[in-house]
Amino acid sequence: MFQRLTFEFQINLAAENVEYHPQISGDLSGWLSGDTALRYLGETNHGNGTATRTYQSLSGAPGEEFARLLVRRAVPQATLAPTVARRCGIPGGHPRGGQIAIAKV
Repeated sequence: MFQRLTFEFQINLAAENVEYHPQISGDLSGWLSGDTALRYLGETNHGNGTATRTYQSLSGAPGEEFARLLVRRAVPQATLAPTVARRCGIPGGHPRGGQIAIAKV
């Protein structure tokens, strides 16, 4: 029997408008996220303004798995000039973010 990948990351509880999207991959090419790829196991509040979130892979196949964390900050559309939002094709907000924490497991 094999062990499923467990993925933990620390968050700042005071951060506003931040979305965390853990992702997994078997080949570093195609990345999966959401309820079909990962199970949310819980969050531990450390009492210092941070918490650790834990997810587990739902992959049924043994082998190498990789994990990464996509972090996005959304700026509400109201803060953008309407013409800029239209030109950029932004219907509800402007995502700004990046990917961090690529880990081979």
